[in-house]
Amino acid sequence: MRRSALTLQRQQARATNTATIYLAAFSLVELLVVLFVVGVLAALLLPAVTRSKNKAKETQCVSNLKQIYVGFLMYPPDNSGRCPAGFLWQERVWTSADFIGGKDGRDTNAPPTRVRPLFPYLGASEVFRCPADVGIELTNQGGVLMEPSCFDIVGLSYWYNSGRLSKGAPQSTDGLGGKTLDWVQRPARYILMFEPPGIAGGTDDPRRKMVYWHRARKPGTGSGPNSDTERGPRVSPFLFVDGHVKFFDCSGQYAGLPLLPEMEAEQ
Repeated sequence: MRRSALTLQRQQARATNTATIYLAAFSLVELLVVLFVVGVLAALLLPAVTRSKNKAKETQCVSNLKQIYVGFLMYPPDNSGRCPAGFLWQERVWTSADFIGGKDGRDTNAPPTRVRPLFPYLGASEVFRCPADVGIELTNQGGVLMEPSCFDIVGLSYWYNSGRLSKGAPQSTDGLGGKTLDWVQRPARYILMFEPPGIAGGTDDPRRKMVYWHRARKPGTGSGPNSDTERGPRVSPFLFVDGHVKFFDCSGQYAGLPLLPEMEAEQ
């Protein structure tokens, strides 16, 4: 009699546990609903997260350029009041436009950091690295592909708007290089530094490379008339001679602006 009672109790306990497990489980429909809600939330949050990351990169870029600007202002007092132009290395004149400062990169044919104009003031610094720098699908004069980033290859992501070097005069250019800062009549509109996406030029030439870093739908390098539509926008920060930094969408009508002596755009 006692065994029967114990057996009955065990059977009842098993039935109760099974019912509890059954009641606690989700049905297939409920699981699908939960997954759908999670997917919708993720889809809503992803653009906001992407915007936040892009904004953080732009904020870092502005900080970088302002620190570079401080170092830049230290250069003229030590060099007869003139801005960087050309410099000598291995019996050759190099332009400061491409090598104003930075760190040593993978391209061993590029001038080392220690001979670049801003090295005495900023050292081998990470401030020359743009966080959005994904390089350029282009082989430089040293025969090195400018990827995965310009900083990795030549040690800097930013270009200096020095102007073209004059032949036979390494400290003279047709732009700011070799001039005093007083030479600039409108400092708030004269470009001092920028990134490769700001100098691509026209989009109608299929051979012309266009670079996409900040805010681009598809970062990288493109060419042809549809490149801005497929990859853009083509955005670059611009540091001006007065020290302020502003981002411009260089797609379409803004293409090639850094080649001009002054920026005729709203400030």
